[in-house]
Amino acid sequence: MARHNVIDATRIADGKLVYIKQVKTGDEEIRIASTLSDDPDFEIVENILDCGEQILEGLVFLHEQGVAHRDCSYKNIMMDATALYPRGHHPVDDMRLPDISDWAPVLSRANTPVRYYFTDFGISTLFSPEASPKLVLGEDGLDDEVPELSDTVPYDPFKVDIFIVGNMFKKQFVDTFSNVNFLNRIVRKMVQREPSSRPDAAEALRDWQAMRRILAALAADPTDEPTLDALRAMPFLQAIRDTVVHSGDGTAVAIPAGTSVFVNVHAVHLREDCWAQAAEFDPDRFMKHDTAQWMSFGLGPRQCPARL
Repeated sequence: MARHNVIDATRIADGKLVYIKQVKTGDEEIRIASTLSDDPDFEIVENILDCGEQILEGLVFLHEQGVAHRDCSYKNIMMDATALYPRGHHPVDDMRLPDISDWAPVLSRANTPVRYYFTDFGISTLFSPEASPKLVLGEDGLDDEVPELSDTVPYDPFKVDIFIVGNMFKKQFVDTFSNVNFLNRIVRKMVQREPSSRPDAAEALRDWQAMRRILAALAADPTDEPTLDALRAMPFLQAIRDTVVHSGDGTAVAIPAGTSVFVNVHAVHLREDCWAQAAEFDPDRFMKHDTAQWMSFGLGPRQCPARL
């Protein structure tokens, strides 16, 4: 869609295609862009995971700088496709070369890393470190599903960013692709109606990275033994170890309904370095011939680790 205040250009320094946006002198968007500056479709699930992690990393950076984007929805996150187009592409017709003389060669996204960037800081807010409370007013923005937006009741714009990004993950990832249901747990946390129930950006990023570690372990050779770091990333593994093995009380921990738990049966049953007092643990209590495979458990409202 053409916009009257945006034009494409070629950057003299490196010949890259860029966009120039006209903004008013003294506009808040200029100040934010200066503060943050420094001297194609998804093909595989890993593309989605990488995109999500980059977005959350960017959100952590923004929030650490005191910037609440407030409009970080799908249309305001751009992909730098330079790596995908070795000969470049036209700014409007991205299937053609810059001079539209021929089709533009494009590399597979599955094997070509790309970078994502936040754009359009038109309604963003920059807070000074000493500002308190960090609240705003306003109902502007592309995402009209944010529950707390108001022109009269102040709200936390950082938690709004979390909702907007989570809602984008839901619509662009979970609702679009049938094989990424494992994102639901993180997405549900990010789009809680109560802002205080949502994670901050750093916590959301930690959850995302932990999920990627688990998925990487799941995709590994099933005959390989997992690392302790991969085991520690598993939800409730510590509870399983503490209650089942050490205290012998498998009813001490109740796991919330709807939680998905991944457990490597071979590792939990047979690896001595998983147990603080290995001499007390007898693998024969369980299965002697476990295979090194991960098992997924869908838990009910009062499922306890002993049942695993």
